[in-house]
Amino acid sequence: GKAALEYLTREKTNNVNHQLPNPDLIFLDINMPGMNGWDFLEEYHKLEKKCQGKIVIVMLSTTLNPDDKRKANEMPDIAGFESKPLTVEKLNTILDKFFPEVF
Repeated sequence: GKAALEYLTREKTNNVNHQLPNPDLIFLDINMPGMNGWDFLEEYHKLEKKCQGKIVIVMLSTTLNPDDKRKANEMPDIAGFESKPLTVEKLNTILDKFFPEVF
């Protein structure tokens, strides 16, 4: 989680200007070492809007706790909730849903 936050705020320099990484999709696990998914989201909300970009966040977890799924569904930043393992079919469904113009 901490490494992801550092990545989102790290400007990369090319020969002309500075750019933030701005990924399109983040798979966020609830149970991560050091900083869990909920802690990540709390820190993510504190980032400047330019660092947040237009990232689609999908919660990907092994949790069996229905409260985790409910909590994720209530959070506007979480676009979806998927159970592990991430299969090709699940990935294709996510890509079709959130990036139909590309896939």
